[in-house]
Amino acid sequence: MRKASWLVLALALAFAFGLAQLFRWRFEAGDVYPQYSSLRTDPLGTRALFESFQAIRGVSVARNYQPLERLKPGDTTIFYLGVDSDALGPADLENFDKLTAGGARLVIGLLPILDFPPETLRRRVQLKPWGVTLALAEPNPKRVSNLLYFIVSKDWSVARATSGHAVLIERKFGKGSVVLAADGYLMSNQALMFDRDAGLLSWVAGANRRLIFDESHLGVTETGSVAALGRRYHLHAFVAALLLLAVLFIWKNSMPLVSAPPVEHSTAPAAQSWGMPHYLLRRAAPPGELMAACLNEWRKSLPLGPRYSEKKLQRAEEIARSEHDPVKAYRAIGQALAGEK
Repeated sequence: MRKASWLVLALALAFAFGLAQLFRWRFEAGDVYPQYSSLRTDPLGTRALFESFQAIRGVSVARNYQPLERLKPGDTTIFYLGVDSDALGPADLENFDKLTAGGARLVIGLLPILDFPPETLRRRVQLKPWGVTLALAEPNPKRVSNLLYFIVSKDWSVARATSGHAVLIERKFGKGSVVLAADGYLMSNQALMFDRDAGLLSWVAGANRRLIFDESHLGVTETGSVAALGRRYHLHAFVAALLLLAVLFIWKNSMPLVSAPPVEHSTAPAAQSWGMPHYLLRRAAPPGELMAACLNEWRKSLPLGPRYSEKKLQRAEEIARSEHDPVKAYRAIGQALAGEK
């Protein structure tokens, strides 16, 4: 039993360790997060850009897990990356206008479109309040490239164009500004590894010393749960200690620290077992005192039964005190009371 308990405990610990390692590897790789998330470390993430800005002295870099309406813009550059061009609506533009009116620089990186959609799905997305139209170029049969580009009004300035099509544009809005990138690739981990353009990235970030990478629009949000609070206040060691205490508590209750004494099992067959009364008698009176105890109990019932002479009763008491074998004493007392010599 002891060996089996140790085996179960070892298997449980091994399973818990393996599960923790699996989650750690997945979260370190970052592929559990959406594309262009600053928490993602593979080529499709932007963690390299986040950490690069973080390494610059005097620059404050943070992630936002709350809705944009709760942000206090000020002199802040907000990276809003991995956006589907079809998902931009009037409500989004209103929120963006509030941020730029407060002095924020908003960098919007769209998801690239690499395949030309069927004719029934081809359409131009118009951001009328901003004077921008999102259009698709004809695909190049020689190489795969992003087909999305901008048709802009005179209020916009073009920072980069490909094949005569604007793909990176900027416009001033109130105290702030908006940067639109037709392809957020230039800010991805892969671009920083193989096609880095530090000057362009510096221009995209602007002069603000406070940078925020928005994660809420990618579905990575804080819900106010206990787990989120634990991550915020770095309570990982405390949670690990609680889990260890839980394992020790289960182990303590599954097997005692001091081994139990061996249980004596009767070798007598079931047919010779006298049952519970015999067990109680063995615990209440030693074998040498058993007949004396029985004789005392028997004398209490004398008024209800046959009468014996005082001489026979004294003889029975002498036999009970002198004879330690209960069987022999019982037979001798029976003969004395019956009058046999």
